[in-house]
Amino acid sequence: MNAAFLVEKKTPLPILIVDKIGVIGESLAISLSEEALVVLVSQKKIYKNNIIHIPYKNKFPVIPDNPYSHVFVVDDNVSSTRDALPSFLKKARDENTPFTYAANIYEIKKGLVDLIFDNYKKSKVALYGDVVCKNNAFFPNNINFAIHQISKTGKICLSGSGLNSVYPVTFEDLILGIMEVAFGTDKEYKIYNLFPNHDITMLSFAKAFLTQNPNLKLDFKKENKNTQEALIYKQAKFVFPQDTLNKIVKENGFFSKQEITDISKDFIQKKTNKRKTAFVIAIASLLIVLILPVLFTAVFSYLGFLSLTSSIKNIEKGEMSAAYKNTFLAEESFVAAKKTEPVLKFEAKIFNQEKTFNSIFQNIDRGEKGSEGIRSFVIALNSYRALLTGQSKNINDDFRTSSLNLKDFFIFLQREKLENSQIAESIKKYPELFAFTSSSMDVLPDLLGFFGKRKYLVLFQNNMELRPGGGFIGSYAVLSMENGKIDEFKIHDVYDADGLLKGHVEPPFPVRRYLEVPHLYMRDSNFDVDFSKAVSTVAFMYALETGEKVDGAIAIDLSMLKKLLEATGPIDVPDYKETVTPENFFLVTESHVEKNFFPGSTQKKDFLRSLFNSLTLRLEQGENISYTKLVKALNDSLLEKHLILSFNNLSIQNLFIANNWTSSLWESRKREEDTTLDFLGINEANLGANKANYFISRSMSQKVKISENGEVQEEVGLALRNNSNIWPGGDYVNYVRFIIPKNSNLLGIKIDGKNQSIIPAITDYRKYETKNFKPPLGLEVERTSQDGKDIIGFLISVPSKKSASINISYSLEQKINLKKGSFVYSQKLFKQPGVDMYPFVFSFQPPSGYEIVSGSNGITNNSSFAILAADLNQDKTINLNVAKK
Repeated sequence: MNAAFLVEKKTPLPILIVDKIGVIGESLAISLSEEALVVLVSQKKIYKNNIIHIPYKNKFPVIPDNPYSHVFVVDDNVSSTRDALPSFLKKARDENTPFTYAANIYEIKKGLVDLIFDNYKKSKVALYGDVVCKNNAFFPNNINFAIHQISKTGKICLSGSGLNSVYPVTFEDLILGIMEVAFGTDKEYKIYNLFPNHDITMLSFAKAFLTQNPNLKLDFKKENKNTQEALIYKQAKFVFPQDTLNKIVKENGFFSKQEITDISKDFIQKKTNKRKTAFVIAIASLLIVLILPVLFTAVFSYLGFLSLTSSIKNIEKGEMSAAYKNTFLAEESFVAAKKTEPVLKFEAKIFNQEKTFNSIFQNIDRGEKGSEGIRSFVIALNSYRALLTGQSKNINDDFRTSSLNLKDFFIFLQREKLENSQIAESIKKYPELFAFTSSSMDVLPDLLGFFGKRKYLVLFQNNMELRPGGGFIGSYAVLSMENGKIDEFKIHDVYDADGLLKGHVEPPFPVRRYLEVPHLYMRDSNFDVDFSKAVSTVAFMYALETGEKVDGAIAIDLSMLKKLLEATGPIDVPDYKETVTPENFFLVTESHVEKNFFPGSTQKKDFLRSLFNSLTLRLEQGENISYTKLVKALNDSLLEKHLILSFNNLSIQNLFIANNWTSSLWESRKREEDTTLDFLGINEANLGANKANYFISRSMSQKVKISENGEVQEEVGLALRNNSNIWPGGDYVNYVRFIIPKNSNLLGIKIDGKNQSIIPAITDYRKYETKNFKPPLGLEVERTSQDGKDIIGFLISVPSKKSASINISYSLEQKINLKKGSFVYSQKLFKQPGVDMYPFVFSFQPPSGYEIVSGSNGITNNSSFAILAADLNQDKTINLNVAKK
């Protein structure tokens, strides 16, 4: 029996298998993947064609909301799986999908079986007993324990009189049995027993083994009274009436103690002889091959690579002096190793080993160039370090030295990248940071104040109170740079500036209406979904409030600071007798910054100033700091929009927009005739005046379907869970905005599965601020346009300890021309700054008669259906090539 035999015909719909532990689910998925696309929800990772793995960790994951041809749920005695069971049964019932539940007779209760059939009468339940398999750690039971005893001790020890019943089934038969239950044509039964239909005791099991091998010993021990009771349905269909007992005994043969001893001795002797033979051959080979020139080259090249590796480790630890010495020693060693090149070249021709010779000296040459490149990086770093710490005696010379050596380093990096070397693999770990440094090389003198003093606004955005630009601006700092040196860095409370506002600036509609703030202040000014535009408003408000102008802004949030703490380790803040760690960072900071805070209080800036002083001191000392983690923290923060940059200089700003370091809606994709450009972003704003986002978990899904007339129909889902209870959390009052292609046709909005009556939002404060104003019935939706996108916004509240789901359906204005026979679908996902990683599921269904030819990395498809399950932590582009079958 196999999957092909059981499945009557192939189906374009996928099969869903849910099994948290994954031992059974993995085997089912592999067996069925030859016939259909399989979606496996499990903590056990699997990488195989036609199988989509969705990680099942601590919480129940988001599962693609697609139609399925069959649904399998394996009961692993896990509460989260059982809690989700009614939703699976409802989906199967609504779509008339075959549903199979597999469970162990010792773990399942009758009430659970009744629940299954009460919810969906067409369900089938497969009950299995004591599973026997080679890796018996997955299935701890009396039979597997007995087999283990036999192989290790040569005897069987039974509990009590050995008359306790067992229900054996081999693992292979179990998988085939589950498939037979699901795909078989039998309609009479609903419950199936996957074990023999006659009683088997442990004593009869032991006797079967004794019959095969009389050398076994049989012992008895005190009876274990804590045995689990099995749930047996005598009226159920028994799938395996055959003699399973003899099959298990036959497949698990063994040897007596003497035989095992003899085999062990023989194996050890053979292994010893083999090692001796290998050793003799190795010695003989060395005597022939290892002549003096080879030894000379080997020693010096080894010393070179050892020194080069040490220099990289020195850089990671911040030991720049040792790094410089090791790169110098590495280069000298590689030069020495190359001196034997003429001799070895001659010998290589004699022994016909030119390829080996060329490979060896290519590696040596690469090592020499690597030493030069890394030494350039060390020199650049030391020169710039002298600038920052004020130790530079000649600022211009040190900066010029730093710039020239950094350029040499990036030339080396580019060469390594093209040659696809081991060093290039290391570079790939930090793509965003290297891209940032290399791209900004030409504008660094301007940014660092070599053409005049530069002043930047550093925004501390609290993303635990999420705002469109990344988080609530609770504090800010003024950073002045001159000749590459930090001239000033002062932290201020945002209310220091906001208290100086004298004029009126009209705030965005949601701020005025839902926060009930009649004027725009700096703290609420980062409300544009495009940060490059939001920061212009921030700078304008800062200038209006303080009378000072800045040359740009740098925004950082709590997630970036947490990443820095992970790199530096715990930070002591002596003024407050606190030790701040990545784990307690948020709550400790909130307790000193937000608790009992009032406008005019200095507690926020005082604590932040002490924390930043301690962090700066830790970085300057550089003791026990992982520079690898520090570089990764900066790289990930740029990539994930926890660190965002914006500048007044238009040419510099355009450079940063093009590299996606400003969280701009600007599009780099080119519009072509056969390409449909799609766009999706979700932007949230916490208007509840609390830090509920610390407790919010979210997941997102998108279903795209191309109709027969080329219309692109889409449904986007956002699921939110508010796990907060008391301070600093609370109800999540969320003004959510969906960013979609311009002129899209909005088809409907569902909240918690209920269709909403959509009405235009009342945005005129002269109406909603009247004394007797009553909000109209229905969902007020604000619709605006920006940079070729439509932005659809409305208010939703997620109470503490509650969940909410939002589904928005729409179709694109642009239809696909299906007459050409092929097209490209390109989707750009725009991640909001300040939001941490969350699960995302994308599905795509082409029109009838078309198939998906190829797609972006991570997409699994079976020609007529594509799914991508990923964690979204940065902007992402999905491309699909579709053609007629």
